This record gives sequence, structure tokens and C-alpha cells, in this order.
Amino acid sequence: MTRALKNDFISKYLEAELAGATAEELYKLYSDYSKENDGFAGLATYSRLYHAFVDGDVEQGVPAAGQVSGLIGELKSAAQVIEDIMKEAHLILDRLNNVGL
Repeated sequence: MTRALKNDFISKYLEAELAGATAEELYKLYSDYSKENDGFAGLATYSRLYHAFVDGDVEQGVPAAGQVSGLIGELKSAAQVIEDIMKEAHLILDRLNNVGL
């Protein structure tokens, strides 16, 4: 399993894993996708990832996320992000000025 955003499928997968499902049972759960598969999407290990990104099924697919996604605690506008960066930069510059740099 890849790192993924929380959704309906991930909740079911985690529930099965915590209940002691075998690797084979987890693989079947992961690869048991109801949509018709062909080509690249037909490869079981990629099917839910494929359907999340190509078909847009973000509840039964597996929308992958990087390690940093677990660190996101709030959603901010781009303007708020820039304001926060500028505030932090000013604080750092003030501290550097206070030590004579």
C-alpha cells in the first residue's frame, strides 16, 4: 500500500488490516475494483491508484500523497501563506540584527 489520503476505501483497508487480515486478503481488497479494467489499469497493484487519478474516483481509488501530507494541519489561502512566510522572515531578520549579523 502506498501513502494515501483518507477516504472510504482507505478506512475499509485500515479496518481490515487492524482486524488481522492476511496479506492475501489485503491484496484482494486492494485489487478488487468494480470498474472494468484494461491495459495499465488492469494491473491489480495499480488499479486503485490509476482510478483515483485517471477516473477521478477519490473515494474508492487510492489518491497517493507524499509524506508531508500528514503534517498539514490547516488549509490556508495563498495570500495567507505568503503573509506567514513574510512574518517569519522578519522575525528571523530581527533576531539576526540583534546578534550583530
